[in-house]
Amino acid sequence: MSQIPKEKTIKRIKRKSVHSLFYLSLRNLFVQSIAFGGFFLLSIYLDQPQMGLFAAVSEIVAILGYFSDVGLAAALIQKKKKPNLRDVRTTFTIQQILVVSLLLVLLSISPFVPQIQNLEPAGKHLLYALMIGFFTSSLKTIPSVLLERSLRFDILSVIDLVEITAFNLIAVVLAWRGWGTESYVWAVLARSILGLAVTYILKPWPIGFAFSKKSIKKLFKFGVPYQLNSLLATVKDRLSNVFMWGIVGSAGIGITSWAQKWSQFPLRFLMDAVMRVTFPGFSRLQKSKEHLKLAIEKSIFYISSFVFPALVLMCFMIVDLTNIVPKYEKWQIALFALFAYSVNSLLASVTTPITNAFNAVGKIKITFHLMIMWTVLTWTLLPFLAYKMGYNGIALFQIIVGLTSIFVWWLAQKHLSIEVFKTVSKPFFASLIVTIVLIFVHIAFSSSPLLDLVLKALIGSIVYGFIMYLLAKKEIYWFINTLSSTLKKQPRK
Repeated sequence: MSQIPKEKTIKRIKRKSVHSLFYLSLRNLFVQSIAFGGFFLLSIYLDQPQMGLFAAVSEIVAILGYFSDVGLAAALIQKKKKPNLRDVRTTFTIQQILVVSLLLVLLSISPFVPQIQNLEPAGKHLLYALMIGFFTSSLKTIPSVLLERSLRFDILSVIDLVEITAFNLIAVVLAWRGWGTESYVWAVLARSILGLAVTYILKPWPIGFAFSKKSIKKLFKFGVPYQLNSLLATVKDRLSNVFMWGIVGSAGIGITSWAQKWSQFPLRFLMDAVMRVTFPGFSRLQKSKEHLKLAIEKSIFYISSFVFPALVLMCFMIVDLTNIVPKYEKWQIALFALFAYSVNSLLASVTTPITNAFNAVGKIKITFHLMIMWTVLTWTLLPFLAYKMGYNGIALFQIIVGLTSIFVWWLAQKHLSIEVFKTVSKPFFASLIVTIVLIFVHIAFSSSPLLDLVLKALIGSIVYGFIMYLLAKKEIYWFINTLSSTLKKQPRK
């Protein structure tokens, strides 16, 4: 009997995925708008070392996240059959043993962290707050996995909205009142406690402990290779960021963190939604190569259609914001870093859906080899550039590592028959035209920064919309019709 999904099953997966993507995109609109506003205000009230301290200490605690479940949560999501209670409780048991062990280790070394980096007491308080957040996050893993497997991103959206609102509201108010780094401490605690409470209210599960060798063996088959990729990602990104903290200091990390945050906002408005929906969706389509290819290409097209122009507009508008907003001119020294990180984000908007697809269909070895390449490149070139050029060296590295995406695109063509260059050609060309137009506007119509900002946003949006309508009318109508028909027929829960 053929194992290729029946057409009825494929349509149901498509309908449920589009439905989830719609709600998750709405969630991102609210969540990222709050995060956007909160980050903007925090970068006014806080200085570069304070923002850098939060970024660096957050990375230290996030490194522990790699060891918290050895890939079992991802294995539960990727599992073709619905996981039973024994699988779920076994995962929960192993995760809690690891989390508690890691927290005990971190507690034992935490008195030495302030001495190494000459941190003020607030830095130590922040470390303890993030440790509490790490523990509460581990308690949320199972209900989040169960929701994600069933594509209930509407419920996940509510949880995220509560967390991001609590964090930004408290952090901004306290920063405005002059609390400095302590603003982050109370914001992290509020986010952790409220997020845990809301998660268990909306998705209770029969919490318990179990230890099944059979379950562990099955889950480890996918989880361990997946976690090896996560290990390399942790070493490549998070551990290297902590190492860079020692080279460029809190102020340098604050500058690169500011640039990275801005460059990632266009990605987070759409990318997070697409990644969370397509991972389980691609997993269920892996037996149907043609449908899988079509789904991946459409994901890449619609992500790039949004992210490419958003990054272009953002870069032009940030330049004007540093001249308009009081106390924001301090970030003018970070503009090169912003442009460099934006190039990286543009390339990542194409590459990330591909690596996500590789993982979803079980081609873990491909992403593992890619992570080895990126990790070696990071630890050989990044320290050299940081020593020579400081935070600008870190920014320059983002462009260099981003250009390796071309190799990933070749692998996508080879293993999944994805025509990447053809898929992104229309949004890239339209965004390039917008860039040229906005450079002309910047030179020819420079008057006041506020007027320039409004003019660029208006002209850039109109030009991009017009060009995309001419080039991709068919794709636009397909998306509108698909979304309309999907929302009329609610997917079964």
